[in-house]
Amino acid sequence: MKIASLKQIKKVASSKFFVLGLALVILFSAGMYYRSWANPPQISDAQVLTRLKTIILLPDAVAPSMAVVTDAGVLKKQQPEFFANVKNGDRLIIYPDLAIIYDYQANKIVKVGPVQGVPAPQPGAAPSNSPKP
Repeated sequence: MKIASLKQIKKVASSKFFVLGLALVILFSAGMYYRSWANPPQISDAQVLTRLKTIILLPDAVAPSMAVVTDAGVLKKQQPEFFANVKNGDRLIIYPDLAIIYDYQANKIVKVGPVQGVPAPQPGAAPSNSPKP
């Protein structure tokens, strides 16, 4: 049986510690990356509007309604033409006469269009839910 020299023992031990240290650094880095990806920083509506105003002129007199898209598939089914390129995480900014889909991460406007409300009844026309004579 061969007896290992002290130099060989130190060499093996130092290489094991190096591998262990490297593995710990990789695991720590992966954990930090996952943590930042899984919990992105919350962005306020004011921050979104401030950034959006750098690329489009918006009315200051009216405060818009704002929402974050959480289910793009549903929106695409409801209004496929307007929501064709929407994705989860995009912002929907709605003014009384204007709707904007904004990708905050890319700082790009996805779509701008008019707000389509319920049409006003014409004079002499009855609402559709009233009984017909």
